[in-house]
Amino acid sequence: MPVRSISPVRSGSTGNDVKELQRALVAKGFDPQGTDGKFGENTRKAVVAFQKANGLKADGVVGKDTRAALFGAAPPSTPVRPREPVDGFEGEQFKARGTGYYPDSSAMEGGYVDRKGAKLNTLQDFLSGKAPYVSVAMDSKAFPYGTKLRIPELEAKYGKQIEFRVVDTGGAFKGKGTSRIDVCTANRRASLDPTINGPLTLVRG
Repeated sequence: MPVRSISPVRSGSTGNDVKELQRALVAKGFDPQGTDGKFGENTRKAVVAFQKANGLKADGVVGKDTRAALFGAAPPSTPVRPREPVDGFEGEQFKARGTGYYPDSSAMEGGYVDRKGAKLNTLQDFLSGKAPYVSVAMDSKAFPYGTKLRIPELEAKYGKQIEFRVVDTGGAFKGKGTSRIDVCTANRRASLDPTINGPLTLVRG
């Protein structure tokens, strides 16, 4: 249920609007450490983390854009099989919004292994020749475990072909289908890369 208040929700706010916000944050994988209807420091931190992960202004205030990202339904992603290769990439293509994550023991990041217990491979490990592929997280129903993808925007950025494999998932991706993807990076700083945290094309050959 969306936050009903028209005014921004921020530190110091209380009531049902805040409870709904806190529940939405939990559902997205950003735990505010309680759903008590009080917008305290833990809720602010969760909001800021959500905003950073979604390319929004990270001010801890739940205004129109943040509310839309939290409660708005993701549009269905329709596969497109082009008659001719698009920009050199041939195969089913999906439009997705990207985010980054990194191996870490915190509840928000989820650990060091994928959903089947294999070690997470970061983009930086792949680029330095230390990993055979890059781990990515999506809705568990989007693609079978191990599905190989290419992402033209990131290949253009780094000037080489990159193999991404769908091996991970998380609460933030439930019900998102192919419209969301989380790319595994070396650390928090790398996870905030603007190309990763933007519109991405997923190509399944």
